[in-house]
Amino acid sequence: MLTADHLVQRLEELHLKPTLKGGVFSIRGQRSLITPDIAEAIKAHKAILIEIADVIEPEPAKASSAWTANSLASGKISENDLKIGTEIIDAIKAKEAAFAKSIAPAKPSLDAELASWSINEREAWGRLSNALEDLGMPLHESENLAFHSLKIIFDDIRSKFKKKEPVGA
Repeated sequence: MLTADHLVQRLEELHLKPTLKGGVFSIRGQRSLITPDIAEAIKAHKAILIEIADVIEPEPAKASSAWTANSLASGKISENDLKIGTEIIDAIKAKEAAFAKSIAPAKPSLDAELASWSINEREAWGRLSNALEDLGMPLHESENLAFHSLKIIFDDIRSKFKKKEPVGA
């Protein structure tokens, strides 16, 4: 198992950051980079990580338009990310009924499906998950919501751009 010093160094290399937000400990960054040995070391050295964690004061939840204006003003999200985020929010609203049925806390299937996504798709998932967590949503819920929201969108896009077989082939 990794020592505490090696764990901290490894987390820094992966751009993963231990944080305390509203008294809740979490690791910020692209969580799909956390391997089983790193996860085991995080559990073993949690007390040390809490001592060095960034403390983030939770912000009250805001309407999406207020959040996007706030995020843009603070420089946390680029205009391109903002556009993508707005499109994602619109798509989520449009497919809310289908989405509500698809939410399931089945972490193993989430990990397996994420592994099949492209790097850009996983990066979008990580960004959306982190943004939802910044809005005060618990870690597990933010990951699930981001995953299922983007899955609906990506599946829809894939179905529209699926290569069609020529007639008579």
